Order: sequence, then C-alpha cells, then structure tokens
Amino acid sequence: MEKAGILIKTTKVTCNTPIFPVKKANTGKYRLVHDLRAINEVTEQIPPVVANPHTLLNQVTPKEQWFSVIDLSNAFFSVPLHPDSQHLFGFTFEGQKYTYTRLPQGFQNSPTLYAEALKKSMSLCTLPAPGQFLLYVDDILITGNTKADCKANTMTVLHHLAEQGHKVSQHKLQLWSPKVTYLGHTLTGEGKTLLDSRKLAVQNAPKPLTKQQMMSLLGLCNFCRSWIPEYASLAQPLQNLIYGKNLALKDKLEWTPEAEKAFSNLKLALQTSTVLALPDYDKPFYLHVDGGAGYMKAVLTQAFGEKQRPLAFYSCKLDSVASGLPTCVQACAAAAEAVKKSADIVLGHTLIIKVPHAVTSILLQANLSYLTHARQLSYVGILLSQSHIKIEKCGQLNPSTLLPTLQDGDAHCCIQKLDEETKPRADIYSTPQAGFVNIFVDGSAFKNNFGRNCVGYAVTTADTVLEAKALTSSHSAQSAELTAVIRACQLHEGQDINIHTDSQYVFAAVHHFARIWQNTGMITSTGNPVQHGNLLKALLEVITLPKRLALCKCAAHQKDNSEVTKGNNFADQAAKAAAQQTIDTLMSESSMQIPLDVLKTEQKAAPTVEQKKWLKCGAQLENDLMTCKGKPILPKSLHKTAALVTHGSTHVSTSGMVDILSKHFFTQNFENSAKEFVRTCMICQKHNAQGNLRPRRGNFPTPPHPFHTIHMDFIELNECQGSKYALVIIDVFSRWPEIYPVKKADAISVAKCLCNHFIPTYGIPTLIRSDNGTHFVNEVISKVSEALGFSIKHHCAYHPQSAGLVERTNGTIKQRLRKCMEGTGRPWPECIGLVKMWMRLTQSPQKLTPFEIIHGRPFPLPITSEPIDKSIRETTLAEWMTKLLENKEIVLNNQSPSDISPVSCRLKPGDWILIKVLQRKNWSSPRWEVSLSSATHHTYCLQNSRKTVLDSSKPLQKSE
Repeated sequence: MEKAGILIKTTKVTCNTPIFPVKKANTGKYRLVHDLRAINEVTEQIPPVVANPHTLLNQVTPKEQWFSVIDLSNAFFSVPLHPDSQHLFGFTFEGQKYTYTRLPQGFQNSPTLYAEALKKSMSLCTLPAPGQFLLYVDDILITGNTKADCKANTMTVLHHLAEQGHKVSQHKLQLWSPKVTYLGHTLTGEGKTLLDSRKLAVQNAPKPLTKQQMMSLLGLCNFCRSWIPEYASLAQPLQNLIYGKNLALKDKLEWTPEAEKAFSNLKLALQTSTVLALPDYDKPFYLHVDGGAGYMKAVLTQAFGEKQRPLAFYSCKLDSVASGLPTCVQACAAAAEAVKKSADIVLGHTLIIKVPHAVTSILLQANLSYLTHARQLSYVGILLSQSHIKIEKCGQLNPSTLLPTLQDGDAHCCIQKLDEETKPRADIYSTPQAGFVNIFVDGSAFKNNFGRNCVGYAVTTADTVLEAKALTSSHSAQSAELTAVIRACQLHEGQDINIHTDSQYVFAAVHHFARIWQNTGMITSTGNPVQHGNLLKALLEVITLPKRLALCKCAAHQKDNSEVTKGNNFADQAAKAAAQQTIDTLMSESSMQIPLDVLKTEQKAAPTVEQKKWLKCGAQLENDLMTCKGKPILPKSLHKTAALVTHGSTHVSTSGMVDILSKHFFTQNFENSAKEFVRTCMICQKHNAQGNLRPRRGNFPTPPHPFHTIHMDFIELNECQGSKYALVIIDVFSRWPEIYPVKKADAISVAKCLCNHFIPTYGIPTLIRSDNGTHFVNEVISKVSEALGFSIKHHCAYHPQSAGLVERTNGTIKQRLRKCMEGTGRPWPECIGLVKMWMRLTQSPQKLTPFEIIHGRPFPLPITSEPIDKSIRETTLAEWMTKLLENKEIVLNNQSPSDISPVSCRLKPGDWILIKVLQRKNWSSPRWEVSLSSATHHTYCLQNSRKTVLDSSKPLQKSE
C-alpha cells in the first residue's frame, strides 16, 4: 500500500487510531482493519444516497437478455483524500506514523463519498450499443439486447474504469452471459430468482432455541418474502414466540404446535418459490388483493400471453383497528396497503386492482360510522383519487397463487353483509316497533355533598321501577348505562321489547362499535384496553336473550307529555335515587360469603385452644355454626384465604383488610395474618414507599432550648403567584414550622429567608442541618454562617436517619396544602397561613403544641369552652420556659440511653434482595426492583452493576 501511494509516512498527524490484521476466510490472506470509531464519533455523517436493491433491477427492460457483472476491487482506494483531511486517519506501525492519501475503509462516510464519486465518473461513459449499466456501490450490472451488444457495452465500461483509475476484481467478473448473479439474485431474461445458496441456508437452518437465533432466521427469510405468497401469516406464529414477551436475546423459546407447523411451512414455501418477472412499463399492471383474518395478501402481475406473470408477492399484518373491521372493509384496507407497497414498482403507470369485494360501493355508499374520518379519507385518497388506478371486482382468489379462479366465489352484497357483521344481532332495530313493550333505562353518576361519587342505574316502564340499584363509586355514568341495558335484556328474556336510552354512547356502542371491538379483542389502536370492555362483552352475550329487540335513542331532559319523555324522565329520577343508596365500596356482601358447610367444617377442625378463646369472647353455637357478637367466627385456618380475598387486585392495606373482614366475620389476630400477607406480596414490596422493613430513626442530641437547632429543606410545588418552591424550616425542640414561598430553590433565596425573616423573628440559631444540595452547600451560605456565627451540618440525600424530621414535615405540608386548596379554592401561597396554624396547634408526644411550648399558653380561640387558668395567665413566659426546660431535663436524664448500635444485617450470602430505585422513570414505576443475589455482607452499602445504594435494600421473602 505504501508503494502504491495509498499510505505515506508522516509526522504531522493529529489523530492516532489502532490497526488490526484480520485473516480472510477464503484466501487465507490478511486484511488491514483500521479502527476509526473514534473518528466517526467526532465527524458529521453525510446522509447516504444508495439505490434500493429490491427495486434497482426494475430498470432492466424485457429486451435486455444478456448481462455482465463487474465488482470493483479496493474501490475506496480509487478516490483521493484531500490533504487537509489526511491528518484524521493516522496510525502507527513499528514506531512509524502513517496516514492515508485515499479514502480509507472503516470511515462512516466512505461508502457515500465513493458512491457519489463513482456515479459522477460513470456519467461520462456512453455505451455504444443498446443496453444500460446499473450501479450499486462497487457492483456494476451491464446489459445488452444481444450478446454482441452486451460485450461491446462491457468493454466500453471496462476501458472507462481503467482510464478513471478504478481497479476491477478479475476473479469476480461475469462477462456477457444470459444468467448472472447480482445483489443476491439470479438474473435471467425471464426475471429474477433467489440464489440456491440462500435457499439452502434456510433449508438447513436448525430449529432456533433462543430469541437471537429466531431473529436471525426471520431476517434471513424476510429477504425472500417477495417470492412467498402470504409470508406474513406464515411467519406470524414464529414472531409470536419472541415479541410481546419481554425476552432477552439469550432467553430460551417456548415452542408451540402452531410455531412448529409454521417453521416447516416456511421452509417448504421457500423451496417452491417461483421466478419473479421484471416489469414492462409498456403494459398495464394488475394487483390482485384480498384481506381477511387481519392480513393483507396480494400479488402484482403483468399479462404474458393469456396468463399472468408475477412481479412480486406482498403480505402484511393489518393494524389492530383494520383487523377488527368487517371482512369487506378489511379488503379495502388491504387494497390500500397493497397499493402503497407496490408503488415503487408501478411508478404511476396504469394499475388495475382486482378485489373480490365492491370496494368503490363500500367507500362511497356504505355507512362506515365505525371508521374515523381520517382513515376513511385515507382509503378514498389512495384507491379512488389516483387517475392511474382502476378497481374491478373479481371472483374468489386462489390461495396458492392469489389469482382469480373461474368461480365467482360466494356471491354476496357487501353493503348488506356489512350490516350483518357490525350489528350484535341481525334483527335489532334502531327505531321503536309497534307491539313491543317499552322499557326505559338510565344511569346516573354525581358527587354528593361529601365529595363521594354516587352511581346508580334503573330499569323501568313508563311508571313502574323494575330494578334500581346503586353501583360502586368506581363506576361512571357510561358504565351505569351499559349495566342498565344488560339488566333490561336479562329481565325480558324471550320478550319483544323497545329499550329507550338517552345515552348516545350506549346507542352507538350497540349498533356500531361493540362487534368491531369484539373482533379486536377489546383493544384500541394504541394497544390499550377499550373502556368498559368487560361490560361490552357481557352486553354482547345477553343482547340475544329478548325474542325481538329495538334499542332506540331518545332525547334527554324534555318537557313534553309523550310516553317516551315521561318514561325517560322517570328512569332518570329512579337512577338518581338509586345512586344515593348505601353500598359497600370496598367489597360487596356476596363476595365475602363462604359456603356454610366449609365454614362449619373448619370451625370443628380448629384446635381446642382456639375454640376456648372463642368461648371466652362470648361465642355461641347456633345451628352448628359458632358466632360471636352476631357474626360468624372465622377460624385461623381460613385466615390465609381471607387475606388473599381482602387484599385483592387493588392491594388493600393491612388496616383496610382488617376493616373489610370485620364487617362480615369475628376474627382473632387476623391483623398478624394480614401483615404477613402484605409482607410477602411482591407488588406491594416493589411499590410501597418502604415496605415492612423500616430504617432505625436517627438519634440527635436534644437541643437545650427552642430555635437552638433547626432543619431546613426545599419542597417543589406548582408555579403560582411568582413562587414555585417553598423553604421549610422546622425547630427541633418545639417542632415549630416556618414556610417561606420563593421563586427559585437557590442559595440566594435561603440567605434572604434566614436574614430577612427567620433570624429577625426567632434569633440566630446555633446549628442548622440540611442536605448536601447545591442550594445549601455553596459559598453564599458559608459566608452567611461565618458572619452570623452559626454552624451548618450537611447530610446525604435519601437518608431517613438524617432527614426524617424535615422530610416528614414536607409530606405533611404538601398533604395539608392539597386539602386547603380544594376546600377553599385558593392557590397554595394563600393557604400557607392556615397550614402553619394547624401544624402549630398539633400536640406533640409531650401533650403540648408548638404554640404552647413557644408562647407558654394555649392558642386563643373564640370556641374555647374553658377559660385559661389564672395561674397560667399570671405566669410569665420566662417562668414558663424555665419550668418547661427543667421538666424536660428531668425526663431526659431518667430515660434509658438510645440504642445507637448499627442495625444487624438480615442478609446472607446468596440471598435475593430488593433494591430501592432512586431514580424512577415516572410516578408509576416500582420503588423497588429485584436484584441479583448478594455475594458478601455489606453493612452500609450494596454494590450492583449500575450504582451504589446506601441503606436501601431489603430481603426478598422466601414465599415470593
């Protein structure tokens, strides 16, 4: 390379990157590999302009029957490198520095720059005979109508390449032949086929065992999909093994019988692949399309005598919305997808679409209310608004060739079939029918004076309530309406009824959307479940119970005297009255019922000691059932089952579980069982703030007097009245809080609050504790502390033993602010005064409020029932504080010393643990995650692969 001038010795390179010798697989020679990843990171990538290898051969005309293929050798080295850029590609070999004078391999822009240079160079080449040349990076295809034409064109190109300084790989030349290999295809005058080596690679591919192996197989087969009819449906069972299951690349696959069959069928389809003809743009194109079962399948053809020759097979899985559409509308969606996929071959030429459905009538005449306007206009724009496209209805397609058969297939009217497939039953009416019984349904949801959501439904006639019940507060007005329709169908099984509802949602769901959503599995286009999906499923099941049915939409809140108006208003009033009825919002009565025979058996099998405890509590035997205080006794043997039921899918807390069970049963020590169950619940352990393993509280020296030691921290709130944050200061001695709204959480705000507000009011503290955030650890705060003579001690963040007092205060402030804002309707800066007053009037464990500790007397209120004692009124504040400090000192001196020993480690080598997530992705992410087993004891910190977590681990329970 140095002799050829590709490399030169130099001492002026500014970059030095490594080189590696890599042995070639076939020749045994070595290739120089230059590691230019560092250079690629600091250089801007040029957008590549490369031809599509799947459509490049479409430029070959049917007259061109002879071909030559030229592969350029060391192609990049034919492009000179500007001297100003040579310093970027330096390297060192045997102590000598070298650099390139030609375009180096490994540089990210080399293929793009070379393709542009070759294209510019070949633009000067003129072929002497009919034919053309096609460029794809360093591979050149030369065509000719005859062998002589191809030879003349090839010799011209070879001479031109030599003159331009390009080098050709001699052993890769394919000269003037009717059959050549180019870009992974075998190219002949008839068309293009897959290489036998590629077919053999798929045929001999072993059964994939991991996700990575399956992705490799699918990638190999996907290159061949243009030759395989219905490739998408064949490969879908294999894709289901790896997608949507959160598998790592090396995870094992769980094969299914469907996947086994698809694996064999895919190999068989590839071995029987046909020859794909090259397009002739003097003839019209034919696109044979059909859709069904959520897939599009199509073949693009051109006439060859009396037959059709395929140019490409297309298939894909329709999106979740299109997959749930009626069969005839799916055909429209499939046709639109097929037109888009075939556009790179058709290129605006005449295209005749053959579909076994009346696409034009469906899109222009049918009532497609279940389609969005955007989707419907998209189908119309693609299929009906392009002048070169013509749509014809054909017979049924042959599933093996996707071409029309001689039979016309199942004769059907698409418009009529759409009505049958979108309605939940064929004989449902949308207008009242004579002779049917009129039934009125309504649902109601509103908040009462206490803010509780009240929901209920009613099924009535014009003047009689047939059924009216309350629903849990989690229901909405829409779900209440659906429940009412369901109950109306169940109550009138075998009858002819007109159901009147004023809900447009229910009317549209029944007549248009319910069946469509059922076909999609109650999943929306975004992949989320359809709202009220379970109720819609139940509605589709019971809507066939009435003999004949009409679901009618009526206007709400009318005042005329018609029967429909009176009946609808009556149902509305009944639903509102039902919503105000009392209902157990946590669990219904029926859900907690246990079969009496099971309960009696378990009570008899209870140990004698347990039965004696029941008798001590006043248990009585009634009809072989032990009861106490009017409730059946739940033995300990059923505690685990009761804990499972009461905890539920909503993961009720321990106290909530006890409350639910106590409404139905008399229990002893169920609280312990509930605590143990919650402690072993993996979801609760991941999401609870601290789980059941509480850190030991920190022990600080008790301050000698108020405002001797204070803690401070920032809380972030929403921006309001020029403030977004609040500086919280809490006195350790008295728990007296101060809250200062500020615009920014920075050192200047801290200094202003201390110097302008806190210190002039309460004096200079001796010690201030805070975390090590930048708003507290900086030069400004240090100078303020030096000037005023107080000390500052910082602790690390996320450390409960150090920040527990102020963090708990922060949580209390936020909670009280939310309640005050909702109760008063005022912004949070105006609610701070109320919050501070409430916190200053809250009693401490010493039965004194912060106000009483600081001021020596109760807070004066107009509602105080008893006057302040005379001795208290005559006592001065100094005397009060002296007595308080003396009493507190006596109490502290008589207390046992606090246990400051480190918490014993509950972890053992090999245990699985939960690690606290300090930086969650969002509010719904788990607070804890399962980590690898610990190898050794770590008393204060635990190392994992990403970060160090201080005192933020807990053992994973064995039952998990």
